[in-house]
Amino acid sequence: MIGGIYALMAVGLTMIFGILNVVNFAHGELYMLGAYATLLLVTVVKLPVAVAIIGAVAISAVFGLLIERAIFRPIRLAPPLNAIIASMGLSYLLSDSARIAFTPVPQMMPAAISGVLNVGGVLVSYQRILVLVVAMVLIAALTLFVRYSWIGIAMRCVAQDMVAARLMGISLNRVAATTMAISAGLAAAAGGLIGPLFVVEPNMGVSLLLKAFAVVILGGVGNVAGAIAAGLLLGVTESLAAGFIATGLKDLVAFVILILVLVVRPTGLLGRTSLND
Repeated sequence: MIGGIYALMAVGLTMIFGILNVVNFAHGELYMLGAYATLLLVTVVKLPVAVAIIGAVAISAVFGLLIERAIFRPIRLAPPLNAIIASMGLSYLLSDSARIAFTPVPQMMPAAISGVLNVGGVLVSYQRILVLVVAMVLIAALTLFVRYSWIGIAMRCVAQDMVAARLMGISLNRVAATTMAISAGLAAAAGGLIGPLFVVEPNMGVSLLLKAFAVVILGGVGNVAGAIAAGLLLGVTESLAAGFIATGLKDLVAFVILILVLVVRPTGLLGRTSLND
């Protein structure tokens, strides 16, 4: 389950970097806003949790369009450091705004599905199974979208050569907006799915962002398949370390694995840096 969430977050990050060459430090806050949007749709609008998650994804996708148009598009041709600073500023803006609007008090979200499954004496909640299944479905749908849709082909062209893609008539603005909307939607889906299992609070995306960056680097920067494989590997490894060694060591184990992989294979697990690979 944790691996699926890591993969969802990392795929959004690696798409933004692979296509737009932007390191988005506000990605964790998009995850947090997705969780809060789901919570509000459940508690205020009284929507079922599953419908609320879909609504949160739509809201976050629109928000992704807005931040791409207002923040990242004007500095697209500027040095990459400008986009990094802008995304860091956006991160602080969103986290502080959430702290003011929702208070720092952690809040609970109801589960989309209740009950547990008994597998050979091991009890697994249906909510955890749902998280993994939905995460894998979303990643599979994204893979098909990037491979076979016309906008997906355009995204791969921009990732390969932005200048050549523009010369061939591909709209860079449309590709950039679509990429940011998909990335924000995936982050919101992760937030809405994981919210019922943990608490929803303004800083919930900080630690997850660090893990998502680790997954992106581990799988190969800009590589979607690598991000998926690395996310699952890191999530399962963390869970095994927490269960069989000590809970406090799970983060240590995750980053030790990251360091070891990069020492042996500096380009990451798959060693490719393009959505076209």
